[in-house]
Amino acid sequence: MREARRGQGSTLDDVATSAGVTKSFVSAVERGETAPSIGSLYRMCEVLGVSMSTLFETVASPDATVVRRAEVEGAFFGGRGVVNYVLSPRAKRRAQVVEGAVEFRFGDRATVLQAGDTISYAPSEPHSWRNPDAAVALFFQIPAEY
Repeated sequence: MREARRGQGSTLDDVATSAGVTKSFVSAVERGETAPSIGSLYRMCEVLGVSMSTLFETVASPDATVVRRAEVEGAFFGGRGVVNYVLSPRAKRRAQVVEGAVEFRFGDRATVLQAGDTISYAPSEPHSWRNPDAAVALFFQIPAEY
């Protein structure tokens, strides 16, 4: 949205006034600090002359971050050897394999995580996972930072 606004030479105030929202709201949307309602988003897109669908097109996203158990020291909890890792704060989802193996796919890339391995990834990146054998994995949804 910021690119479209700047490309037109519009100010935050121009968009806000025309869309019926505040200047600080437009700024927060552009910075990804708030999620607008569909109505607000539609009005802002209409003012900017862009289709809402262009905002949701797939864009290249960063690779997932994989941390192998053998590569780090961790804090152990419980008898199963679950390790607590500090990963990228930008990631919004994490998975940790407790037992067995789980294969994660990101487009044409695949990686297999073994017990003790952790993966951190953006939920917006197209992905899937499969469990080739019996496995136990923990999945975490990290809340958005506001």
